[in-house]
Amino acid sequence: MSSPPPAPPSPIPPPPVSLDAYQTERLARIRRNNARLLSLGLISRREHDTNVLRAAGHTVEDSPPPSPRGKKRKTGERAGEPAAPREGERRSGRVRGLAPDGSVLEVQVPRTREEVEAEREERVTATRAQRLRAANALAELGLSEGEVERRNPTAGYGHCAMRVRTMSGKALGGRVKAIERAAGRHCVVKMAIFKCCLQDKGMWELAELAAAALGRLMEAGGGEEDDDDGGEQLSAR
Repeated sequence: MSSPPPAPPSPIPPPPVSLDAYQTERLARIRRNNARLLSLGLISRREHDTNVLRAAGHTVEDSPPPSPRGKKRKTGERAGEPAAPREGERRSGRVRGLAPDGSVLEVQVPRTREEVEAEREERVTATRAQRLRAANALAELGLSEGEVERRNPTAGYGHCAMRVRTMSGKALGGRVKAIERAAGRHCVVKMAIFKCCLQDKGMWELAELAAAALGRLMEAGGGEEDDDDGGEQLSAR
């Protein structure tokens, strides 16, 4: 049974400070890039929301552990203020802001080993499912192999996966640096494909290195391409 398609992107909070024309266009470009990577199955929903929130200037904050029910407030604590955590209590991280409609949008940041492993499993499963949906949608159009590759940038995924299987860890790290340094027209999608190949192979240290480089490329405003021309030379060669 096929998995359901991803939900529409969450409402993104406005930036915490006013932006000039250049910053506004830069943020819009980052949002477009992230929306496209999400639709192609190259980033997860959590990655999308976190990337856009951080690009808008929202930072990770700590949320205190919930207070036990029925516990009386200590003298001196103000209403609405969380009690200071006791030693050994864990705070969770989150990126949080107000959406345009006034609702709160927040993305939990995994901190414990269990949370990190769960997030990674969710990321791999969600991106694989979305890549399959995107490929099937094009296949149903009856397009030629060349036309499919031109319309679908992830068509180069297989070649990239083969390179990941055959290259050493040092060479793969160098490849991440080379894609970022070149900052070519398709660098954002190319880096995102490389990140997915690494995470699908369980090479998480290198995958996070690629994810950080992907974030920097989008922050710099590079690699935005037209939807109909994004499939040229994207196989992470």
